[in-house]
Amino acid sequence: MKSSIPDDEKEGSGDNSLQAKSLDRALNNTVPKTLTPYEWEEWYSRYGVPDTHREHQSPLRLGRIRRWLRHWRQN
Repeated sequence: MKSSIPDDEKEGSGDNSLQAKSLDRALNNTVPKTLTPYEWEEWYSRYGVPDTHREHQSPLRLGRIRRWLRHWRQN
């Protein structure tokens, strides 16, 4: 049996449709969760790379990179 209460008046009910979620992401300017590699490239060029998508470089790795660069500059 269908409820006689309209959906917008039900407490705690929210629209879980893909369209509603897409609109919510667009209005709240949130980062998408899944895109194709081409779409990510386009998204990054428009909006920049968010901090959550930047690879953390450990100090140990940076030290190895610096040593490698110094080695090649000397030769």
